[in-house]
Amino acid sequence: MEKFKKLIDEIAELRCELARLQLEVSSLSDRLTKMEFQPSFWSPNGESWADWLER
Repeated sequence: MEKFKKLIDEIAELRCELARLQLEVSSLSDRLTKMEFQPSFWSPNGESWADWLER
């Protein structure tokens, strides 16, 4: 029974961590979208960061 409780607690912790990471990814995605449309955000070889990231 104790192992079961530990597993439930671990799952709850992992779900919290997953939610935190999803928020972070969403925030980074929003920031990249904003950067994509600003001409100052170009990689050194002349392609946009969005194109560079897709490679």
